[in-house]
Amino acid sequence: MLLSLALAGALLATSAATANAAPGTACAVDPVPGGEATITLPASPWGHPLVSADGTTAYLGVGQGDSGNSLEVIDTQAGQITAGVQVGSDMWSGPKAFSADGKLIYLVTAGTLNVFDTTTNTVRARIPYPDQPRPAGYRPGGTVGLAISPDGSTLYLDQDQPFADFQPPVGQGRILTFSVAQNAFTDITPLPAGVVQSILLRPNGKDAYITTPQGVLHLDVSGAHPAVVRTVTSAGFNGTVSLSPDGTRLYALAAGNHELVLDLTTDTQLADIDLKTPFAVEDTAMDPDGTRLYVSVDTQNPGPTIYAYDTATNTPVPDETVSPSDLEHALGVTVGPDGQTLYVAGYNSSDNAGSYLQIINI
Repeated sequence: MLLSLALAGALLATSAATANAAPGTACAVDPVPGGEATITLPASPWGHPLVSADGTTAYLGVGQGDSGNSLEVIDTQAGQITAGVQVGSDMWSGPKAFSADGKLIYLVTAGTLNVFDTTTNTVRARIPYPDQPRPAGYRPGGTVGLAISPDGSTLYLDQDQPFADFQPPVGQGRILTFSVAQNAFTDITPLPAGVVQSILLRPNGKDAYITTPQGVLHLDVSGAHPAVVRTVTSAGFNGTVSLSPDGTRLYALAAGNHELVLDLTTDTQLADIDLKTPFAVEDTAMDPDGTRLYVSVDTQNPGPTIYAYDTATNTPVPDETVSPSDLEHALGVTVGPDGQTLYVAGYNSSDNAGSYLQIINI
């Protein structure tokens, strides 16, 4: 299945709802910071890195062209790739999330949910999506968002409406519900939007939020069949979102490089942060204690700039600005579970052309 989303050969799969570390997993020891390094990747990165709860391992999907896609396993202390595991047959590697205990990673490739074992670095299962009804000549829609319930029992995956080259898209987007115990998709919920982007799940496990070009949708997922509660905001979102650790605030990138802050206890807008940049905003990431929001901007100065925002005042903290020195473009950013490490996936097209993961202590 081909996807209609691409960005300089590497999609920023912006489901920032995907946690930095395994949800619900308590570390026996404090998570460690990553060792500063710039790691050469075998191909273009897709999305942002996923980092284990103890901070010792990062996982990043890359596209291998005609060779398919793989999940790269990275030792954050040694700054080295320890394994590259083939996952799918096409070049796209989609959103991913840890299981509740951190022993599995759920990873989307074209039309497939893959289950990756972090102990053996093997793909344990590949589960095809339920068929999406569509006219002849149309292809199933792609997935950008994936979220897992706090207890680890249920996954929610979004899927765009069907599409075809040089034809208008048709039908509705939808949410797929996957039971971990049954290892099967158990429900399909149509959505009042054709294109669906990131999906976030609050820590209560009952409320999900989905960004669409038409606005942010609030869904009640407490029952067997998710139901749309309301549309929280107006149109203009691009799918780049972050969730505060306590689940009370959602940060969503809107048109004109504005970051809207939504109060999820009341479904109202709290603030509108003008990022004051003419350049493309590539990704956002929340730190583990919720005090900083990091915003990656393609400033080309000569590379990207990552700005830190104080979430108490919604203002930038200039002294905490980070400029990845070894990257020309940053595609995905993750804050490590220690709160003091940035994992930045990106690429260079001029000097030292190639794809890289840069680990930066902040």
